[in-house]
Amino acid sequence: MKPLNSQKNVQYQKRYHQSIRQFDAFQAVRLRQEFYGQLPLVELGRLTEGLPPQQGEVAWHVRGAEGPRGESLLHVHVQATPTVTCQRCLEPFQWPVDTQTVLQLVASDAELGADEPLAEDELESGYDKVVGSHRFDLQGEIENELILAMPYIPKHDTCPGGAGQAEPDEVAPDRQRPFAGLAQLRGRLQKK
Repeated sequence: MKPLNSQKNVQYQKRYHQSIRQFDAFQAVRLRQEFYGQLPLVELGRLTEGLPPQQGEVAWHVRGAEGPRGESLLHVHVQATPTVTCQRCLEPFQWPVDTQTVLQLVASDAELGADEPLAEDELESGYDKVVGSHRFDLQGEIENELILAMPYIPKHDTCPGGAGQAEPDEVAPDRQRPFAGLAQLRGRLQKK
């Protein structure tokens, strides 16, 4: 994964997964730093729980920035191809994920504003608010982004071997519909 921004004043540092559990998010914003690396999918327990055995890695890229109103922002880009199970044919297959989000760092839970309605300019900004810290769990945030990008019910576009091809909405023309006669009967009763 290539860095999103190649300005001369940006510092590039490769941080491996051992240090991203204690990531200094506010320093990354203040210094406008960029970090990137790879992380084995098997180390993301919340993501992989209930999934088939995983191979491969998640590539991640994080860039600290300041927003137009002085907000502390982290631009997070995550790419991975976790293995999921098709719910039609029950065969494992890879689900490509390439997601980007902008997180606004706030200093405390009170600033998350869960009980306050969002102002119009906050709605337009599109930022997700998270509590930042000098020991921010970046690995947990990377895992969150992957979890949010995963399908609730994964399925092939076209299952191999033709298993489970018909969508629930599609009905073969020769198949009887048990309640089709009710619509006709209802129409007759309303005419009387």
